[in-house]
Amino acid sequence: MSERLKCPSCGNAFTWWRKQLLGPARKIKCSACGAQVSVSKVYVLPVIVLVIFAIWVPQFLLPRIGALHSGAIFLIILLLTMACHHYFVPLVVRSKTD
Repeated sequence: MSERLKCPSCGNAFTWWRKQLLGPARKIKCSACGAQVSVSKVYVLPVIVLVIFAIWVPQFLLPRIGALHSGAIFLIILLLTMACHHYFVPLVVRSKTD
């Protein structure tokens, strides 16, 4: 299991999708230790910028290159964003319940 998907408190594994759905304001509870786990606020900022970029760029280019190409650009940027979120944004413990 990838270190990027392990609870920073106990090492319990989260699924890839659970991490993808996390943001700096959202916490999930670790089923093994009860810690409230989220993603790092600092490291997620570039990913948030990529999400905004993924939304804005295809809309800007739509009249120039058409819907099909704009949709393809959106999907490419979205996949890049998901990869960056997985590889570069660490999980952190927000609060621990004993």
